Amino acid sequence: MSYDEGTEVTVSGIVRADAMIAAPLTGEPCVAHYTHARVWDRLDAAGSLVDDIVITRLQPFVLETGADPIHVAGGTFFVAIKPRDVWPHPADAAAVLRLRDLERYLRSTFFDHVIVRRGDRITVTGVVAHDVDLAAEHGYRDTAVLTRLVGYAGRPLTISR
Repeated sequence: MSYDEGTEVTVSGIVRADAMIAAPLTGEPCVAHYTHARVWDRLDAAGSLVDDIVITRLQPFVLETGADPIHVAGGTFFVAIKPRDVWPHPADAAAVLRLRDLERYLRSTFFDHVIVRRGDRITVTGVVAHDVDLAAEHGYRDTAVLTRLVGYAGRPLTISR
């Protein structure tokens, strides 16, 4: 299927990736994670929210669609998947809190996350960008085109299931 440069499209497929990253709370290998920590000063009715930490990371990957593969670039993204609660190892939780010098609130922090793994079936919405595929074989005067989905500050990639 051919997509016009600069248009926003939504495609579904299976995640394929060579390089992986680790989810900060669990160490699970993934291509993307949304990690969230709600830091409270105490755990009773008088407690108040100290900080709301969000950490995201996206490793470039390929989405196998059944037609031409779509390359999903790293960068700005939004996850439209319900996070699941996580009870991480205290050392992993402390590492996340250390980013904001909030380790003293370890026992009053609640964590959740979303991770996207190799082999997951997902849907991605993004803006189409075409690049020359230098790795592909092509003949004289032919140009192999690599289709990528990218996100920008005003139009982030959206990942859903």
